[in-house]
Amino acid sequence: MLLSHQQKYILRVLENLGCVRFSQLHELTKSEFSAMKSAITEGRMTVMLRQLIRGNYDIVWENDVVRMGNVKADPLVLEAIDVMLEITDRCPAGFTREKEPDVLLRFYERQIYTVMRLTTETMPKMEEISPKREERIIWLSESLKPEDCQNIPERQFFAQKGEDGVYHFYH
Repeated sequence: MLLSHQQKYILRVLENLGCVRFSQLHELTKSEFSAMKSAITEGRMTVMLRQLIRGNYDIVWENDVVRMGNVKADPLVLEAIDVMLEITDRCPAGFTREKEPDVLLRFYERQIYTVMRLTTETMPKMEEISPKREERIIWLSESLKPEDCQNIPERQFFAQKGEDGVYHFYH
């Protein structure tokens, strides 16, 4: 099956991130191909994705989550992608899913952002981690609240989605 440039990009995103919400994938694809004359609508995105699924590329689309067949969707990875899209105004310069423990996502804009999983076990690591000068660390948690995170070190932030759908960052 011959793939369009957009479909090749969709495959690269899925291979890199493992899982993504349809709306996130749509935003990333629109951003990547914003210079094109014809816009990538939600309908066009749906068609491209269905073609990839039928083309035996081991892609699964369940509810709103699109993932590689061998990847289990991680809610914090999906949230990390939301944070990336918000910070970069839906247009990251680059991103990668790291194999390091507790690292959910690393993305680039004018500086490097590393999004990490925060649990009661990883909280003591906050003090030990010293990000590079141009790096910022964003902590996400499924269970901890901002008030649980006192004395967050320099260049590190705790992110929590507000009821308004916008992320709030605490230092």
